[in-house]
Amino acid sequence: MDIVDVIDRGVFEPCEVRLKISDDDTRVYTCESSLRLLPGRRLTALASSGNKKYVIKIFPQRHRSLQEYEKELAGHELLHSASIEAAPMVYHGPAEDDINIIIYKYIERARTLLDVFAKRPETRTQCAHLEQFAQLLSQMHRRQLIHEDPHLGNFLLKGDVITVLDAGAVRRVGNTTLTEKNYGLFVAQFPASWKIESQFHHAYCGHKAIGEADHDRMLQQVRSLKRWREQHYLKKIYRECTAFQVTSSLFGKMVMDRDYVDAGLAELLDDPETLFDGEDVKMLKEGNTSTVGVVSIKGQRFVIKRYNVKNWLHRLKLIFRESRASRSWRNAHRLLLRGFPTAKPIALLECFKGRPKGVSAWNMSRA
Repeated sequence: MDIVDVIDRGVFEPCEVRLKISDDDTRVYTCESSLRLLPGRRLTALASSGNKKYVIKIFPQRHRSLQEYEKELAGHELLHSASIEAAPMVYHGPAEDDINIIIYKYIERARTLLDVFAKRPETRTQCAHLEQFAQLLSQMHRRQLIHEDPHLGNFLLKGDVITVLDAGAVRRVGNTTLTEKNYGLFVAQFPASWKIESQFHHAYCGHKAIGEADHDRMLQQVRSLKRWREQHYLKKIYRECTAFQVTSSLFGKMVMDRDYVDAGLAELLDDPETLFDGEDVKMLKEGNTSTVGVVSIKGQRFVIKRYNVKNWLHRLKLIFRESRASRSWRNAHRLLLRGFPTAKPIALLECFKGRPKGVSAWNMSRA
């Protein structure tokens, strides 16, 4: 499939990028999986050429996409000038099919800091990595650089080297207020269950030689940004964005985690009653208010909860209330944000007028 069509549709399919090296040589990069797809704007894909792997960012020839392409190059240069490790760039420029691309080497056997700190963060090795990350972030802020997409998935650890990803989100700022806010946004994402916030804070302040009077102000900002971050994220879970796809029909509306777009869930939007019809369905609950079962779809198992309508009075009440599935969807995401283990929410389906008799909404999570 044409790569621009893939970007426009917002649904990844394997495709090829062709780069003309000379009149007699064209190198083909096969995009095997999507790392990030922003519909209509850009695609970041894991690709291969020959026996080597690469990460390719693909930008169509459009105003906003070209702006993001230039920001990526500028951010990479800022990191390089500040002696901060950035993803090694192989090529940047035009390619066939009227696109601009940036090709990075794929860093084998590396982990994101999200993976590092999410698992047994009290170990000595992970404490050392926490200190290392605090030093890196303080180094960026001393150089007046911030990362506008401040999450641990954008930092890659291999051995003792931390590499900054998504250089397009790196920019220079002119005052310490913005660097302190950027620090707060990083720390605000640490779940309380990790128990690393205090150690990270002291390590960061030590590297920046921040006085005791400034400690309390920064901690207060972290608490404020935690509330803001949660509220901001919980608004995104109901709309079309990088993480979620929204599909509507006469029957209803489905919000789905983009990681499961290829799982065949959208096909169920017009006839969700078939979910519990399969022979391999394992029913967990069959009550008046809800029905819960484990189903298999395209080889993956999901827990599905259907919220039932008991009678006409119950239906009348639901018209003026947020659906129970919607509340469950939001609270599942809230629990995950705060670091509490819970089933990963995959999809929310709310039925409109004309819905099946007795059915209000559906909620789906991984089994």
